[in-house]
Amino acid sequence: MNELAINIEYLLLTRNCVVVPGLGAFTTRVFASQWLEDEEIFLPPVRHIRFNADIFQDPEEVFVRSLADIYGTTMEEAQAECDKLVASFHKALVTEGTVDFGSIGLFTLEDDAEITMSPYECGVTSP
Repeated sequence: MNELAINIEYLLLTRNCVVVPGLGAFTTRVFASQWLEDEEIFLPPVRHIRFNADIFQDPEEVFVRSLADIYGTTMEEAQAECDKLVASFHKALVTEGTVDFGSIGLFTLEDDAEITMSPYECGVTSP
């Protein structure tokens, strides 16, 4: 599972959306820094990660292309590796009910078979 999460984390450092074929889309939203006058504190900028299981195809194939570049393989081999990683994720989710996904968040398989993600407040992808 860590290999899948690490590759997504890496891409989210420079992109605001990463679509993993067969899994879903990870998007970031940046909130600007704020000064809270009443409390006299400064809040730094923050990025929040969201997951959308309804978007699972990317015509640009950014995630698969990244796997091909990292591992020095063809797109076909990278797609097969992606499929393997996603299948492993789904198997772990069905078996365990939850999957800790690196610094991104915690995935949960709900009773209605819906996959939800609870993002972590801090981590590589949401400093």
